[in-house]
Amino acid sequence: MKLLKTFLVILSVVTLALFSTFLNAQMLAGVSATHDLEKVARTFVNLIQEGKFEDAVELFNEKMAEVLPPQKLEKHGIR
Repeated sequence: MKLLKTFLVILSVVTLALFSTFLNAQMLAGVSATHDLEKVARTFVNLIQEGKFEDAVELFNEKMAEVLPPQKLEKHGIR
């Protein structure tokens, strides 16, 4: 379980780094260090694991939220 969680955090950090333009600008305001991206990624993974898909989608900008709404995120999310 710990290995899966570590993998998900690393995957999230890489995804957030690559697709940061899709994220809500307010969420990323001032985020420049890898540590901060890791914190955002951990938050996202934790929200998914807790089943808080609507809160997780709040991290997205309008376009990303349209493409991946809470229902779709829940369908494809890992718990």
